[in-house]
Amino acid sequence: MKKMQIVIVSAALSIAGLLCFPAAAEPEKILDLGNGRSVYRWLGSCAVYGIIDGDSALVIDAGNTHVAKDLKDAGIKSIDWILFTHHHREQTWLHGQCKIAETKIAAPDAERDLFEKPMDFRKIMPSLNDRFSVYGASFVRPWIKPIHLDRTLKPGEVVEWHGLQLRCIDSRGHSPGALSYALQAGEHRIVFSGDTLRDGSQLVTWFDSEWDYGYGEGLKALIESVGRLIGENPTILLPSHGPIINKDPLGQLTTYKQRLEKLLKLYVRGYGIGTTAPDEQDLVSKPTAVEDIGQVLPHLYKFKKKNDWPNFAILIADSGRALVFDAGVGRERLEKTLNQMKEKLGLKSIDAVLVTHMHGDHVTDALYLRDQW
Repeated sequence: MKKMQIVIVSAALSIAGLLCFPAAAEPEKILDLGNGRSVYRWLGSCAVYGIIDGDSALVIDAGNTHVAKDLKDAGIKSIDWILFTHHHREQTWLHGQCKIAETKIAAPDAERDLFEKPMDFRKIMPSLNDRFSVYGASFVRPWIKPIHLDRTLKPGEVVEWHGLQLRCIDSRGHSPGALSYALQAGEHRIVFSGDTLRDGSQLVTWFDSEWDYGYGEGLKALIESVGRLIGENPTILLPSHGPIINKDPLGQLTTYKQRLEKLLKLYVRGYGIGTTAPDEQDLVSKPTAVEDIGQVLPHLYKFKKKNDWPNFAILIADSGRALVFDAGVGRERLEKTLNQMKEKLGLKSIDAVLVTHMHGDHVTDALYLRDQW
């Protein structure tokens, strides 16, 4: 029974995301803004930043359980605002524990539904028509419970608090509507940059910027956002993950933008979606007597049609026996095609289906082929 309890606790921690992040540490004073104001940082599932003025505070993001307690112990009577940089659950899931008194919450307007209607996006079976989907796999990851927003923020808006002005900067790319917050305080040009980058001119994660299955829209958005931060000419960047960036932040942003631009050229598909002819999409296979089937090698065939990429290839031996590699076509179409291949390409039987991995668009017709062929 004790072992079972340990396993259950570990699973719960994994689900919450805690095992991926450093243990919460004591708050660290990282900046003195003058006039009795300071900026503190707490580490947890994300870095939480608190601006302290007298007995009031403003907090950016909510990934630490100790923020409110630490501030209370330090004599803070109210956290006036929690400002979120973006909706990801490592930023948001502890928002209820980061409140003192009548704390208000603000977040990017473009992500309002991700905060207030998270279950619209946390689906077991997303569809292609869902907002923020990558061919059926959502790339957004909100916290499971609704978070009511007292204010939504758009790029260019200003949050005024105790004589300070935090300007909202469009920082889309890591998430679909992320904001950074720029603050001029004396000689400091501070940007709370969320997950735009990590120290060392590095991506925080790759998958969060994969919006469209290889056409680079998330990367392009991120590159534009980095350009906007370069325009801020910051003296310090305060990111959600990793060390603060106070060593040549402008140089780091410039290097990061160059790296992303190089990555974009290396990664993006070599043709435009919906605009390119089949021969330009596939420079290898040749047409055959079977509709929409191309011949790659003397015995190897695949589907070939504009804007059509079913995961299916078939190797037909001289004897007519065949091997299929992946089966994600659609049964009616597959049956029609295989019958034509029997008539025109010498197919007699299929011995096996070799599946490369478990994704549905590679495996859904495998059982059908086993039963019927």
